[in-house]
Amino acid sequence: MIGFLYDLRKKLSSKFSRSELNRRTPENEGETLDVYVSVETIRVIAYVNFFIMVICAVVLNKVLVTPKLAEGDGTTCGPYNGKFGEEMGILPGDGFNVSTGSHLVRLFGYNNICANWDYSPSREITAMIYPIFEYALLIYLFFEGVQAKLYFKKGWVSKTYYRVFKIFFCPHDSWLCLVPYDLCVHRL
Repeated sequence: MIGFLYDLRKKLSSKFSRSELNRRTPENEGETLDVYVSVETIRVIAYVNFFIMVICAVVLNKVLVTPKLAEGDGTTCGPYNGKFGEEMGILPGDGFNVSTGSHLVRLFGYNNICANWDYSPSREITAMIYPIFEYALLIYLFFEGVQAKLYFKKGWVSKTYYRVFKIFFCPHDSWLCLVPYDLCVHRL
């Protein structure tokens, strides 16, 4: 039985491990690959992608959305439902100006930056640009986590810092892309 296990171990190790010639030894240690990643550069790239997305949304809102919403369509569907618009004189089916009569202005009294991608077709086009920012941010969070772990292993940060980092900086943002738009509460 022991001989069988030894033969099995030998057979499996030959299939699932490198040969001794391909293994790293002190003599060929200089042949390793060193990779340097500037974590903060990745963060700046994510921020630049966010601002590109915002600029595109603002332009799309001005060029495509505002004229369409100003006309109205006579129905009570979607943006023309007139909710919370009675005080402002916006009736169901009437057109409105996004900057002064959007659903956010009607409900809260002011717009935020998200009003630029709240209405079609700006919403759909901006949704195609958003992943560029989102993935850059997730890459940043990943490398920030690697950096925090390295700093913890070197003793440069405390155990408490590392634990707090693991809890608060895990990539929760990736879950937001899985939530259908109709179920989302508007982010303020």
